[in-house]
Amino acid sequence: MDLDFSTRALVQSVAQIKPINNFITKTFFNISEFSETKYVDVIVKKAGRKLAPFVSPKLAGKVMKRDGKILKTYEPPLLKPKFVTEAEELLSTNTVFYADGSDAEDRAALRLAEDLADGKDRIARRKELMATQVLLTGKLLVKGDGVEDELDFGRDADNTKVLTGALLWTDSTSSPLDDLRNWSQDLFDKTGLAPDKIVFGKDVGNAFMKHETIRNAFDIRNITLGELAPKKLEDGVVFLGHINELNLDIYKYVDFYEDEDGTSKLILPADKLILGSTRAEGKFVHGGIVDFKAFKSAGSDMNIFVGDIFVKSYEEEDPSVRFLVFQAKPLPLCGDVDAYLCAKVV
Repeated sequence: MDLDFSTRALVQSVAQIKPINNFITKTFFNISEFSETKYVDVIVKKAGRKLAPFVSPKLAGKVMKRDGKILKTYEPPLLKPKFVTEAEELLSTNTVFYADGSDAEDRAALRLAEDLADGKDRIARRKELMATQVLLTGKLLVKGDGVEDELDFGRDADNTKVLTGALLWTDSTSSPLDDLRNWSQDLFDKTGLAPDKIVFGKDVGNAFMKHETIRNAFDIRNITLGELAPKKLEDGVVFLGHINELNLDIYKYVDFYEDEDGTSKLILPADKLILGSTRAEGKFVHGGIVDFKAFKSAGSDMNIFVGDIFVKSYEEEDPSVRFLVFQAKPLPLCGDVDAYLCAKVV
């Protein structure tokens, strides 16, 4: 049996692979949209508190300006991991007897599936980092081979907090609950959206749970405030509890990525938190992929791929290797940009 390395088969296989658990993406950017061109419209929404107008029933309706504006038409950055697959080479090992009963064809198919999952994971992890960067800074910095760009979504500068001195949550005289009350109210006043999720970096989560005012406030006798009941969810995520007064779920998120130098770094910095609303319509918009050579070799007259991840494969003779190439053009858009807040609190 020959493995099917056609673009159509590879794209369909990747689409069926379960993605990794990207907590920030799933929580705040859980909508996916796809452009039928290389470009997407970048829209920043600034929600107001406007009222519907009164008019006489004998008069025509009043035309009102919509909240939001198109900043620019933008071509999202291209993610393009590429590596060698050795799946085909396993087909030549028919003389090997495997203890689990599998044969060379099984092993080759499994290796190809693992390679496809690896490529999908790399793209998903980059998307998680992009989403987190937008929530932390209100901006997206795109820097790589042949590209260096910054998208500033115009978030209110006051939505980035840096606590110092006695205000730090590691100080016994600080008041984390008062901070959360004030910040939640500020976001609601600006957008009409009350935040419902708060995500702590590692050190923030530890400081919050150890703070004497928090332990006293969540004493079992004070059940009206809420409950602290830590529970491990998916990898890297711990649900810490819920604040009834603010209708706020609390999480600690500790997950890593490797930078270009192979250094392990936290996706969400240990000293920061993200506060936001899951109703702010955050989404990932994906630009279309143009790859004329891949479409032509597949005998197709189509010229653009609309979807999440495009995959192709090709061979080289010297050295004799087969490559898998993944392409994706995701762009995180945060809906109402002022519905999110970042704070450095430890």
